[in-house]
Amino acid sequence: IEPGEVPLRLRMLSMRQRLLERYMYPMFDADASGVLAALTLGDKRVLSEEVRAAYADAGVAHVLALSGMHVGVIYLLLSFLLRFLLPRYSFYGLRQLLIIGVLWLFAFMVGIPASVVRAVTMCTLYVVARCVSRDSAPLHVLSLTALLMLLVRPLYLFDVGFQLSFMAMVAILSVEPYLENLLRRRSLPPVLGYCVSLVCMSLAAQLGTFPLLLYHFGTFPLYFLITNMVAVPLFTVLLLVSVFWWVLALAGFPWLEPFSRLLQNVVQGINACLSHIAQWPGAVLHVAECSMLTMLFIYLTLLFTILFIAIPPLLSKYLKRTSIVLQ
Repeated sequence: IEPGEVPLRLRMLSMRQRLLERYMYPMFDADASGVLAALTLGDKRVLSEEVRAAYADAGVAHVLALSGMHVGVIYLLLSFLLRFLLPRYSFYGLRQLLIIGVLWLFAFMVGIPASVVRAVTMCTLYVVARCVSRDSAPLHVLSLTALLMLLVRPLYLFDVGFQLSFMAMVAILSVEPYLENLLRRRSLPPVLGYCVSLVCMSLAAQLGTFPLLLYHFGTFPLYFLITNMVAVPLFTVLLLVSVFWWVLALAGFPWLEPFSRLLQNVVQGINACLSHIAQWPGAVLHVAECSMLTMLFIYLTLLFTILFIAIPPLLSKYLKRTSIVLQ
């Protein structure tokens, strides 16, 4: 621990506790408080086992674990606000510096989990690369992020959140573009294109993480595609509304009760829907035992399958370019 890190973390954790106390508002029941606390602050202490199981079996447990989605929403929100406060292009560097500072404070406030550190580090590297006009290829940034995190804390390698977060990102960055090309997303209308992009992202993320899920938990949700199509956009909006509720609650807004009741009803509706989906026949695939060798075999099979699909088109393009050059 670096000098000054403990006081900073203690201050951030104290702020987190004050924000958590706001979720004890009388209009929120225990399940709503637990979901909102997990969604926005990564605190799952109030979350009941029934709600945890429903989210896991429905395939959306990742929304309750702070990850790149949460960091991305905060980044976009801060970017939107700072463009009004500092509109000039010459203030771009200052805007990005302020955003990165807030993101790191957020990471300390929620206890620096591996998935959040990964997302914030990637944002930091992207901003630095853009400011110095250097290459910022996503896979290069992801690789450098993993190297820096393991140099600072080697035990991250054995953290389940670290493993799931990085394998999901590797799959999204490497597999999703091929899925989108296969479904010809660019030729589709905007709304349908967004839906196809969401499907491709969900498929790629699950493809990269399901061997780890089988190894660590012995389960895999089979209806993840249906639930993620609805849950990811809905929880993104819910996260933004929850942050807005924070501001109103901390400012002592006098007419907070109707807004709180609305938030409560939305969370209750989501919980009811996910609980219903989790009870569908065959909602979860259970595996008695998945050894490390089995997990590695699955990953190697996936890798060779992807290479078998991806290499022929690339080779065909290369041969066409070569023939054109020779002519």
